[in-house]
Amino acid sequence: MQETLQRLRQLSLSVLARALVLLSTVARALSKQGVLVVFILVALTTWRANVKRSHAGGARGKQQVQEVAYSKFLDTVNKGDVEDCALKPTSVTFKLKSRPGYLVTRIPRAPTELVSHLQNKGVPFRSAKPTAGSLIVPYMGLLIYLGFVGFLGWQMMGRGASGKVGKRADPRHLDTSISFDDIAGIDEAKNMVIQVVDVMKNPSRYNRLGARAPSGVLLCGPPGTGKTLLARVVAAQMKLPFFYASGSDFVEMFVGRGAARIRELFARATKASPSLVFLDELDAVGKTRTGSMLARNDEGEQTLNQLLACLDGIDTKQSGVVIIGATNRYDVLDPALTRPGRFDRVVNVELPDRVGREAVLKVHCRATTLSGDVDLGLVAEGTEGFSPAELASIVNEAIIMAVARNAGSVGMADFMQTLQTYRASRGIGGLFGRRR
Repeated sequence: MQETLQRLRQLSLSVLARALVLLSTVARALSKQGVLVVFILVALTTWRANVKRSHAGGARGKQQVQEVAYSKFLDTVNKGDVEDCALKPTSVTFKLKSRPGYLVTRIPRAPTELVSHLQNKGVPFRSAKPTAGSLIVPYMGLLIYLGFVGFLGWQMMGRGASGKVGKRADPRHLDTSISFDDIAGIDEAKNMVIQVVDVMKNPSRYNRLGARAPSGVLLCGPPGTGKTLLARVVAAQMKLPFFYASGSDFVEMFVGRGAARIRELFARATKASPSLVFLDELDAVGKTRTGSMLARNDEGEQTLNQLLACLDGIDTKQSGVVIIGATNRYDVLDPALTRPGRFDRVVNVELPDRVGREAVLKVHCRATTLSGDVDLGLVAEGTEGFSPAELASIVNEAIIMAVARNAGSVGMADFMQTLQTYRASRGIGGLFGRRR
């Protein structure tokens, strides 16, 4: 019987291992909750099969080897009627001299003194039969361990079908109300992007002289200068599906996952072409490769190599995919990434000057009511070194302050108070001090 149980346990482990292989196969196509449900179903199915086989095996075992009480086994030992004996940790298989065939008894987990006392008193005793639930108890630790390993494997394989890298905005859902008129303070960069859009919209005008559309546009500049807004306006003006992805989306611990996500993003963009792909924080995935073996990062290099291959495969005439990249650190990008043919045009998006800051303030004040004492030129002078995003925040905070005092319009005092609070929170000294 014990041999039968051992074979059944091995069979159960084999079934469980195959089920886990199947689970890892379908993990990519399921959400996190789906993987958990499948794992629970596999565990329950294995447990149920284990119980049924153990019962069936026990019934067959009773026909082949008769089980006797442990007290009877001790009596036969004392009488010298045992011819052969095979010991196991939990059972004893033995053969009597007086009769053919083997008998088996289970060793009870009881104190030795109790066993001796029962034997001396002539009280029959045996080991209790294991319950169905106890058959799976020895495997609980293994199941928990395999479940943990399976969860880590699912994390390694990616985020599932609902977590595809790159957020897509359908052209029907894009905010078509925004235009280049809503971008101020970065006129030079805006004009260069407008020219790229014109090439995309009117290719025949440029093709007659042999010109082609730029294969890619790289926006470089400090945070908050409007790089993402420029890309969104391009998508809105051209009415293209907009795919947004951050460079950190492709940074993975496991080798090969970052490259796979790059391929997936470009495949989706090509399928939805004509489309626009905006790669933000490009420096996170496109840093210069080093020749030092000590500093080598196989995963980072594979991801960058895959990005270079995908950019080489993009032909704006045939694929209809427009690539726009953005970075705050152009100096750390790999030269192979920034060369013409991958990013034909590099646009520097700098912080606005005083005139540019005043223009940004006017754009963000169009939807509000200003009192007569407001001088946006003076506010612009007090925001040297500020980005358009910071200027938009200052306008919004000034409006909130005016609403808080139940005013019908935003006054100059609201702007000055907001500017003073903002500078104090950022450690910028003085009302008109420069940002350090």
